[in-house]
Parts: sequence; structure tokens; C-alpha cells
Amino acid sequence: MPFKIRLGIPEVEIFWNEMNKKFERDELNATERIFFKKFVKALRLLSDNPRHNSLNSHEINPLTQKYGIKIWQSYLENSIPSAERIFWTYGPNHGEDYHLGY
Repeated sequence: MPFKIRLGIPEVEIFWNEMNKKFERDELNATERIFFKKFVKALRLLSDNPRHNSLNSHEINPLTQKYGIKIWQSYLENSIPSAERIFWTYGPNHGEDYHLGY
């Protein structure tokens, strides 16, 4: 059963809505299209299996200590030092959902 992903901070939801609308209207420029494809793929992989190898998901200890909940980081690309990342945490009922930041 896939996990449900919640867009945990308002900026992520705004970003997603804007990108998705542009995608649906075929208005993404080349750079946005590449990014959007990677972002959607990462969300799909995260939903199916947060430990998927290409996500390289790992806990960020300083953020975990700062906020008192486990904060995870996953890559949108693998094997690229400057790869964009998404940050997430499990929802209130472990294993039920994720809250996503970018």
C-alpha cells in the first residue's frame, strides 16, 4: 500500500500547484520540465518505498535534533553532488503518510 504524501508547508503546496498547472497547460520551459519530471518521479518512489536506492534517503541529524522529530532527505537525482533534494518527515501515525518540504 503506497504512503500518502502531504505537502507539509504552504510554499511546497503553492510550488506544486503552480508547476502542475503549467504542466497541464504545456507551459513549462525546458528546465522546468526536466525538474518537474524528476520531482514527480521522486514523489512516486517516495510513496512506494522511501528506501528506494535512487532516492538515497537518509536522516538529517542536525534537523532532527533541532525540531525533535526525524527529518529525512531524499535526492531527486542519484550520483550527482549538486542534486536537488526534498526534505520530509513521517506523519503523526508512523507509516501512514509523509509531510514534504522542499
